[in-house]
Formats: sequence, C-alpha cells, structure tokens
Amino acid sequence: MNYTHYKDFMPSLGALNQRGGRFYKAAQQVNALLQRLLTNQDDPFAGLNSTHHGEDRIKKCRKYDLIRFARLITIQDNGIVLFCFVGSHDDCDDWLTRNRGKTLIADENNQLTTVQMSSVAGTSEDRPSGPSGLARGKLFEGLPEDYFERLIDGIPRRLVRQFENLESTHDETEIYNITKEIVDGQRAFAAYDVFVLLRQDKRQEALDRLKLFLGETRFAADLTQEEIAALADSETIKTLDAGDPRFQRVFEYFVRTAAYMDWMLFLHPDQETVVKRDFGGPAKLIGVSGSGKTCIVVQRAIRLAEMYPNERILILTLNRPLARLIEDMMDAACIPDIREQIDVMAFFSLCQRLLREYEPQNEKIYDDVTWKSREHIDEIWREFYRCELNNHDAQVLLPVHDSLIARGVNAEQYIREEFDWIRSALPPDRRDRYLDIERTGRSYPLDRKFRLHLLDGLAAWEKKMRDIGVTDYLGFSTALYKYKNRINSRYRCILIDESQDFGTIECEMIRALAGSGENCLFFCGDAAQQVSSKHRNFRNAGIEMSQGNTLAIKKNYRNSRETLKAAFEVLEKNLTEEMLESVDFEILDPEYANFSAAPPLMLHAADLEDEIAHALGYLRGTTDSDKKGCLAICGHSLYQIQKFGEKVGISVLDGTITIENDNLYLSDLEHTKGFEFDTMIIVNCNDGIIPDPLKPEKEQFRDLARFYVAMTRAKNQLIVSHSVKQSPLLANAEANFLPDEWRFQVHEEWVISQGMPATLDSIRHERDRESEKHPLEMSGPEFLYSQAVHLIC
Repeated sequence: MNYTHYKDFMPSLGALNQRGGRFYKAAQQVNALLQRLLTNQDDPFAGLNSTHHGEDRIKKCRKYDLIRFARLITIQDNGIVLFCFVGSHDDCDDWLTRNRGKTLIADENNQLTTVQMSSVAGTSEDRPSGPSGLARGKLFEGLPEDYFERLIDGIPRRLVRQFENLESTHDETEIYNITKEIVDGQRAFAAYDVFVLLRQDKRQEALDRLKLFLGETRFAADLTQEEIAALADSETIKTLDAGDPRFQRVFEYFVRTAAYMDWMLFLHPDQETVVKRDFGGPAKLIGVSGSGKTCIVVQRAIRLAEMYPNERILILTLNRPLARLIEDMMDAACIPDIREQIDVMAFFSLCQRLLREYEPQNEKIYDDVTWKSREHIDEIWREFYRCELNNHDAQVLLPVHDSLIARGVNAEQYIREEFDWIRSALPPDRRDRYLDIERTGRSYPLDRKFRLHLLDGLAAWEKKMRDIGVTDYLGFSTALYKYKNRINSRYRCILIDESQDFGTIECEMIRALAGSGENCLFFCGDAAQQVSSKHRNFRNAGIEMSQGNTLAIKKNYRNSRETLKAAFEVLEKNLTEEMLESVDFEILDPEYANFSAAPPLMLHAADLEDEIAHALGYLRGTTDSDKKGCLAICGHSLYQIQKFGEKVGISVLDGTITIENDNLYLSDLEHTKGFEFDTMIIVNCNDGIIPDPLKPEKEQFRDLARFYVAMTRAKNQLIVSHSVKQSPLLANAEANFLPDEWRFQVHEEWVISQGMPATLDSIRHERDRESEKHPLEMSGPEFLYSQAVHLIC
C-alpha cells in the first residue's frame, strides 16, 4: 500500500487533539494507527471499524468510526491510501460536502493530486459545489488562453459568449444551464466542473480538471503499480513513508502546534527540492517575498543535522525578531537530539557570545543598552552627535553636517549610516582605503577631506561607546574581527536567512566560522527586500559562489493575488536604477499567487493618533483568537515603537516575544521581515514620512524596500493608512486598493485613543524629567542639530 496524506489531514488531527476530552481520545486512535503504519504492521487499520453508511459524495471514500462521535475520512484507490480528514461527525460531513467529487489523479509532472469532478449520473447532488471565492473579473481569464480555447472547441459561439461573461457573482445554476446545452456529455461535465472551480477561486484545480478531460493527466485507478510507486508529492498530497523517521516528528509537530506554525513549516514540492539538494561549496538561494525562504532554511538545517550527526549547524539572520521566530519553528519541528545540534542566532547575538568568550572582562560593553544609565544606543548616538554633556568630539563632523543639511539631507541619520557602511566594508586596520573606495549604494558625493572627517568621527564614536559601556550593531562586527583567525570552522554548515542585508565584513567572519566542504554555506535572500546601507561583496569576503550553486525560487505562497498585485505594482512603479543594478534582483509576476482574498484597503483618518486608534480597534474587533494581526507604523524607529508598546500593553516584534503567545503585534516596517499575518495594517503612509524626504533621492529605494516587506506580510487582508496627503509610493495605486475612511470600517465602540509613539527627544526628556525645547528656546548649535533646521532649509 502507498500511504499519503492530504493537506487538511494534519491540521485537522492537531485541532482534534487540542479540543481535549473525548476528542483527544479519538485523536489518539489515529495516532496509534499511524504508529502501526510506521512500524510496518500488516494491517494498520486493525481495531478501527468502517462506518455502516455508504458515501456517495466521494468515490472510493472509506470512513472509520472513532471514539465518541468522531470519524476518520480516507480515499482508497488502486493501492493508494489517502488520509483526508479527521474530526467530529458534523465537521466530517461539512468536509465531505465541500470536497464532493474529489478524485485521485496523477498530473503531467507525475505528482499525485486531486480534482473535483461531476459524476456521470449528472444529478445536482453529484456535481461539485461550494461558496464563491473572492476573485474579481471574468472566470475564463483564470485559465491559460490556449487551454480555454481547447475547452470550448466545437461549442456554439452563443454558449462561448455566455461562458466568457461568467463571473464569481454568478451562481452554479447559471453555469449548469449553459453546460447542459453542450452536446458532448464529457465536455459538458468538464466545462461545468472547471467553471465551478474557477468560481471558487481554485484555479490550479480547475486547470487540472481540464487537463484530465484533455488526457494530459490520468486517474490513479488507471496507473500501474510501478507508476504509482514512482509518483511524486504535490502541493496538496504528501507521502507517509513508513521508513522515514522524519514523519513521526512532522506528525508530533502538527498535533502540538497551532495553525500559525502549520503554515510556516509546510513544504511545497519546489521548496523541498531546494531543501534536499547538495552543493559542492557555498550556495545562494534568491527567493521572492512569500516564497517560503525561512521555511526552506529551517527544513534544510534539520536535514543537514541528520546528514552530519554530532556536528554543529548554525542558522544566522540579522533581525532579532526573525531569529526568535526561527527558534520557535525549530523547537516545533525538531526532536531533541536534532535540535541540540542546531544553533539559531541573530548575528548580533553570535558576536556577543564570541566576544564574551574572548573578552570576558568587557562583557558589560557588548550590549545595545548601557549598563550604567540604561540608555538605548539611539539615545547615546544623539547625545554624542549633538555634542551634549560637554563632549565635543563630534564637532569634527560639522563640515559634513553643514554640507548635508544645506542639501536637505538628515545629516545625523546619514552620517550614522555612513559609519555603518565603512565598518561593513573595511576592517579597522584597512580603513585608510575608505579615502578612495567607491561607495557602492551611497549617492551623496564625499570628497577626500570629508572622508577624513568621517574617519575621525567614527574613531571618536567608537571611543564614546567604549567609555559609556555600550555597542551599536556594526560595533560588534568590528570588535570581533580581530579574533577572526581564532573562530575557524566552528560549524559544519551555516545557513543565512535574509542574507541581502549582511555586509562584507560580516560575510568574511561567517566564512571563517564555517567549514569549507559540501553544503558549508547557504545564503538565502531577496534583493528587493534590502533595507541596509551596507557594503557587500562576496569575493572580498573570501566566498566563491559558482554559477551552478545559485538558485531562484519565484513562486509566492503567502499572499493573495490581490495583496501581491497591489504590493508588486507599488514596487514596480517606484523602482530605481539602484535597485535594478543588483544582480540578485527578481521581479515577481503576480500570477504566481494562487488564491484570492479581500481587496487591499487604503484608509484615511484625521491624524496619526486617529489612525492608530482605528487600526487597533479594527484588529481587536476582527482578529479571531487563532489568527494573527500586526500594526506597523511608518516613520518611527523600533526603539520608539518598543516604548509605545510598553505604554499600550501590546507585544512588539523586537526579538523578545514568541509569535505563538499573542495574536496582535506592533512593529516598525523593517522588523516585520520573515513574519506573516492574517491582517497587516501599515499606518502613517503619508507624504513627507515615506519615503523619507530627508534622505538623498537616490537612496530612498530602501524605504520602498521596507514598505514592500511590510505589505507582503499580509496573507488575507492588507490595509495602508494615511492622515494627510498619501505617500508618493501610493500614487496612482487606487486600481489595486479600495479607498475609504477609517470611520466607515470600524465600529465606533472599538475605537479607543492610545496616543502615538513619542519622538526620540521626547523619550529622552521624559526620562530626564525635562521638557522638550521649542526651536525658539534653542541655542544656535542646538537648532542646527535639530529637525527644525530642515523647515528653514
């Protein structure tokens, strides 16, 4: 027998287990069945009784009674056993009705899958049926043009016009009334099934049903046993391999986890191909947003741990919230022995660990919050840059500062990013090369004199951090670099998620940490999501990447067609030469999205405080306990949002929380990366906020990347919000967004004012119990360092 499971089976088993009581006992019966299957017992169904009631809705269906009014549904055809669903009698009855006519087939790629099809009997109860999907437009446009032409071949033009006018708003009776006039009975059945499936927004299944009619796919019942043995898994059906110990872990994982992790760890066939592939050296995967890159990294790490027992595997990312998410995924998917082999860390944390090993006396220095005053690194930077507390070391930067603000650039932010660029490109002993190096990715011209000032300022900033007892992100890389020769080959394999934001120096140390053999390094990223201003060159980092070791995965699994189309067109219409110059850059064709959901909304409110109040009310009022929602706020740093989250009592995606704990989160744009939410709301999408007008125009593409990242976190509902003139990134976007007022979308009783994130200066003054100064109260230097200067310039 060939044992397989449908995509609904594991989640339904987990749900039954979590209902507890009598349902838990029913789930344990299925668990025992799977255990018997795994141990190759002759009859794994021993002890389970088939129901006494036949099942006409699905041919070859076999149902089993479980303890206390629960059932197991299978399809058994030609030696193939497909575990479909398990649940209460009512749940099973609903599943059978929704899947009426489901039939096992082998598609043209030799993958085992299913289609829904009408019975030859042709009565109304023998035809597939289901609720309308959310796709808009003509149904026939959901088929490739050549396949639609083959479907209507020989059908009178009068009927063809009726088919071409069908939309999801038409009901199944209207579809049936057209198809019943087709003389060719088999073509009539096929046309009905295809359009009913298109109406339900099941485009791939509709195409598979048409291919079955055209002879391009075959019924499982018609396959030889040799052909059955050679069948591959599909997106909806996976093999239960009794000889594969990983299945038991997968089973246990599904039983104990909630729906969020179910989807995050589900592997589609093209993802599984990447997981299983071996590489002779460093390899790179370019994956578009929503293609499951993080899932691939997790599953590949597990496979490598099994492949290299007793050797260490490391998963690295820059984003601490994403590192925490990956840890949770690993905990869910691994048995203890494998989990102990795999470390998951943000690069920040890896540097902390190693530096505490090499410099135990300096442990207190290596943090982004000072142990002396508990000030955050953002506050320390402002204090340093603005020459406060009688420390005037940063005055060396004044000529660069004056030049930048005269051109309308936020000098304080730009110089901090320039420090990051320098440290990502060059180790401390080679920084003199900065005087002549091409500043890739940086557009504001800096002559040799300015670069000398910047190097002096960087040295002063690093001294300030040492004196205060704090380290910024790139400071960790700089501090660790001098120990590069002592960290050789600590890990057999290193997998890097969101690799597009790693700089050259970081990559050089990763190269030193990993071995040099098969599968040593696996970089996974998407240039369209690059948000950092760092320098990166693999060759300069000592990493040779052969062309054959570079893969691309383009299919988006996360987003609805509506969300993906909206996000894609915002990206496409705002692309810059700087983004297109990246060799990794891929533009995702929106046709790769495979389901529909509610159209994205573009909502307006009176001000940011009003936007936030309505957005939180919407999320709290519409997000079920098993769903996830996120509110991202443009124009504010993660530190500011952390403070706001503390005030309103909402978890922030900052790396300290587990995504399973809550269903509502706050974030900036950047730190949503790697996550996905049923509802994603982005507020403060205003002109003058995003893109940041105080950045050089040629560097504003990073704000576009951040915005694209946040938009593509939405699985079902995307909402962008503004309170003044909408962001130019959203110019002419009305075709993909439904515009409206927030007040018409949220019940008034749900709206409770929560305030809004404070500015960095407000946070500092509140801590110091001082009032933030009005521009007229500032000294000349204070005014030149403040944002008010840009109102004059």
